[in-house]
Amino acid sequence: MSQISTPLLDRKTLECERLLENRVVLATDRLDQACEHMSRVFAPVKIMLRNRVGTLKFRHCQLEFDSCSVHLLQYGLVTLAVPEMTNCYLIQFNVAGWCEISQADRTCVVGPASTFVINPVHEVRKVWGPDCRQVILWIDRTRLESYLSEIIQIDVRDRLEFLPIVQPFGSKDHVIRGYLDFLCRNLLADRGDIVHHRIRLPFERSLFSLLLATFPHTFSEAFDSSCGQPVPRFIRRVEEYIRENVASCISMDDLVQVSGMSARSIQLGFRRYLNTTPTAFIESLRLDLARERLIAAGPGNTTVTEVALGCGFKNLGRFSGTYRQRFGIRPSDTLRKGI
Repeated sequence: MSQISTPLLDRKTLECERLLENRVVLATDRLDQACEHMSRVFAPVKIMLRNRVGTLKFRHCQLEFDSCSVHLLQYGLVTLAVPEMTNCYLIQFNVAGWCEISQADRTCVVGPASTFVINPVHEVRKVWGPDCRQVILWIDRTRLESYLSEIIQIDVRDRLEFLPIVQPFGSKDHVIRGYLDFLCRNLLADRGDIVHHRIRLPFERSLFSLLLATFPHTFSEAFDSSCGQPVPRFIRRVEEYIRENVASCISMDDLVQVSGMSARSIQLGFRRYLNTTPTAFIESLRLDLARERLIAAGPGNTTVTEVALGCGFKNLGRFSGTYRQRFGIRPSDTLRKGI
């Protein structure tokens, strides 16, 4: 199992943290009360004190919106075990202290002023530091997957997963944090703008777009390449085929047979609608797959060569070069450090 640590940055607050402070749903030092409450709000959960003399300092504040809700949470020094959450994605903004999150054989240490996304289905184990405080954005899984499917014209149900990356607060996510502040301000106002039925759906779609653009996921390539025009069905058939067989040998003849179109039409279609070429698209997906496998494997369990060949790469020198150009790190370092 690999570990990733983030540098301890100076604490940065979200305005919504302050706004949520007075929206207390439950504050307790009793484990049974906290377990029962969080099992209702999120999913069945087991809360364990980290030491015998420790005390629970549970505090939960919450605001709700149609397809999402915003939470401010702190526990004290505890460990949480959640079997699985099937109905939501959790975007966690660590505003103070540290926590350690384990999911799908990955363990990440999340420092202050950092963000991490928890996916549905996988079991989650989370160690809270004594001073950890988090603003958590709860996103309805069905609504988010339906929106992405509509945008990229691919059925992503049960296939959308955000990458297990700790992302420090910065310019890349400042817009989504601003949206959170805006959401909380409006929900607290007597006549908040987004409460109006004409504004709810556009706001939700903008929020979903920001999430999908800010945090890397399994369909980032298709989402980033989408040009807003309806993508022809034959291009989507080719794209689906590539995704399903990305680690295998894929020839242009295969793509012609799948699409029923000429090689020239496929090339032009990829350039016009996806802003790439079939070859570049395949290579990009293989690089993502290789990185996932290198991180998951850890040192001593495999080699860079085995992973590269298993992901469809034939030229190991080119693989190393394009990998470093794409991720800014050598594949051997990813395998050794888990990043």
